[in-house]
Amino acid sequence: MKNIHKIKENIYITSNEEIKEGDSYIRIDTGLFFKSLKGSNPNIIKKYCKKIILTTDPQLIADGIQAIDDEFLEWFVKNPSCEEVEVNKLCYGALSGYADAGYKIITPKEQQKQHLIDMMKSDEELGLYEENQQGVLLERATFEFSQDGNCISGTDDYEFLTIECESSLGIDRDKGCFYVLKTEKWSIDDENDLKKIFDRINTIVKNNQEKTNKK
Repeated sequence: MKNIHKIKENIYITSNEEIKEGDSYIRIDTGLFFKSLKGSNPNIIKKYCKKIILTTDPQLIADGIQAIDDEFLEWFVKNPSCEEVEVNKLCYGALSGYADAGYKIITPKEQQKQHLIDMMKSDEELGLYEENQQGVLLERATFEFSQDGNCISGTDDYEFLTIECESSLGIDRDKGCFYVLKTEKWSIDDENDLKKIFDRINTIVKNNQEKTNKK
């Protein structure tokens, strides 16, 4: 949901926090600012108004609203079409009590960085970095096979089989996978024919992992 509002030369970042008496807030359909709830219509407040938590407006900053930091402003200049940004509320103190420490803007770049850090941390906890110092992981793989058509049908020269190797966390992370078979027709003499195919796939995947771990 949009929480970045550009009005004239200033930027206002809003939140869905409850608006209380004394809070600065904006009516987003008109761009008008207010600091008192006296005489206001509760339905209008709920539907159209948002609490201002960060801004570049010097007047509101003087009134106590937190200023938007230069780091975000530099990023925003390069990404002027952005209409939404994640904002974390900070606090400090012990379990017995805490104090408000303002807000921290999390830019999409920081979100991507944090997502990567979380994935790397998960991989480390699973012990993958001990096996793969490059951090290059096999997520999924697809194998395609073909063979001559069986002699009974006599209509198809070739038969085709696709086997997709999938895993919820990735093949390297799970140290294995499950198989999805896709075919219109694939003839076998017995179960050993399929076993040979799966053994071949497992050998290829294992060899790939061993080569990667040696790099």
